[in-house]
Amino acid sequence: MKCAITATLLSVMFALSAPAETSPHPVPPGHPLADLLKQEVPKAPAPPVALQTPISDYDTLNDASYFVLGFYTFHPESKTIQPPLQILLLDKPSNSWSYLEIQGKSDADDDPRNGCLGSVVRIRSIEEKFFLETHQTPSASCQFVLSRHLKLEHILYGWPWESRPSRRVLIEGNTVHFARTHPLRLSLYDPATAVETSLLPVANDRSMKWLDDDLSDLIDDSWCRENNSPCEASGLAGSAKAFFVNDKSNAVAIDVEYIGEGMGPRAETFKAEVIYIFDLRGKALRHVEFKPDSLQKMIGDYNMEELTQPSALRQLLSH
Repeated sequence: MKCAITATLLSVMFALSAPAETSPHPVPPGHPLADLLKQEVPKAPAPPVALQTPISDYDTLNDASYFVLGFYTFHPESKTIQPPLQILLLDKPSNSWSYLEIQGKSDADDDPRNGCLGSVVRIRSIEEKFFLETHQTPSASCQFVLSRHLKLEHILYGWPWESRPSRRVLIEGNTVHFARTHPLRLSLYDPATAVETSLLPVANDRSMKWLDDDLSDLIDDSWCRENNSPCEASGLAGSAKAFFVNDKSNAVAIDVEYIGEGMGPRAETFKAEVIYIFDLRGKALRHVEFKPDSLQKMIGDYNMEELTQPSALRQLLSH
């Protein structure tokens, strides 16, 4: 099955030099597709792509049920790769291939595929979907969410974190690589419905006030002006230290650690934790935030799962 998504992207928009021959992949860049398939799935039938196609910037997933390959054609004359992104899927039980081409759209600069056709760096199987990751910058990646029949269902911007036993996935969003600060962005994605719900930043986040207070003694206003840094809590980088997604109560608890990166020499050592609890039951997102020590004084020892239980939600969301 061949699915051409859109018109071909102009080659000038994506022409990368091929990686060096030190590639960790089993087949070096520029070698034919046949060499890789011989190593990975030697008993597979011929795929719907010419076996002598030189491939590069690829990655694979090879498990008991599926073999997935995302790659680009290598052009030996110019030593570059160009769209489309090509994806081969071998369904091992049926021993049959599917094929998908993902191309940009030359007449629509804002088409999301245009900015996502980078080197394939990882393919994962998550909740009956394939997440194919492409490289953009050290601070940005794209996730092509594909069905088991290679239908492109969604494009995510960032990195997925599985939240078992929940079917939903926490997404740590992209940031601008050369920006002075890299504010944390988190969302929740449901592969079953292709719905992405933004979590952070969130309106009326009370933690921003106390984080600004904690930062105030570490901020050098003259340094911030000279270096074009916001030097305020809304620009803090961070990460999810722990989280739990509760499908029964439709709630999420996240322990976020913020750091003072990009806010001046004295603020580089700044660290602070905030516990966020999100209630996704209604049309409007509800949330509450706590300092860890304040939360412990209120309810005693806790973990992220306990914070999403109905009894805890009633108490905490009314705070």
